[in-house]
Parts: sequence; C-alpha cells; structure tokens
Amino acid sequence: MASKNGMRTRERICYLIGKYQCRLEDERISDREKKIYADVLEDLRHLLETAMQEGLQS
Repeated sequence: MASKNGMRTRERICYLIGKYQCRLEDERISDREKKIYADVLEDLRHLLETAMQEGLQS
C-alpha cells in the first residue's frame, strides 16, 4: 500500500496538472505562455508517472 506522503504527492501533482491544463486552454494567453505551460504539463505528467511507478514498487 502506498504511503500517506506518497499519496499526497500524487494528489498535488494531479492538482497542478489540472491547474496548468486550464491555463493552457485559456485563449487569452500568448503563444509563448502556451509553450511554457505545455512544457510544464509534460514534466508534471512524467513526474506523476514516476511517482505512480515508485508507489507500486513500495
């Protein structure tokens, strides 16, 4: 079973993914900001994948 801290970490990463996804979909942001948010989302998704794999191993 995953640790309480591990679960909290994954929940926070999911929260951030949702937050940046909403920002990315905002039509008022510039192309430069869209690129930044897309890169952040990619990093967060990779981080979540890693956290999930580590949770399964523990």
